Amino acid sequence: MRVEEIRSGLRLRRRLLSMGLNVGDHVQVVTNSPFGIIVTRNGVRLAVGPGAARRVFVTPLSANDKQGVP
Repeated sequence: MRVEEIRSGLRLRRRLLSMGLNVGDHVQVVTNSPFGIIVTRNGVRLAVGPGAARRVFVTPLSANDKQGVP
């Protein structure tokens, strides 16, 4: 998945950025549950709560986009 948009205030944007998650990043969803999601980015797992996860908008990557993504 590619992070397309984060629809939130500055506080949540800063929090996600401090965790290493930003617009344009490629992530892989490991777990998706009512309690939040766990994604990996560059081999690092990140847990995002359900409230924050609802504000992060992603799109699936095509086969061409996946080439060269760690």
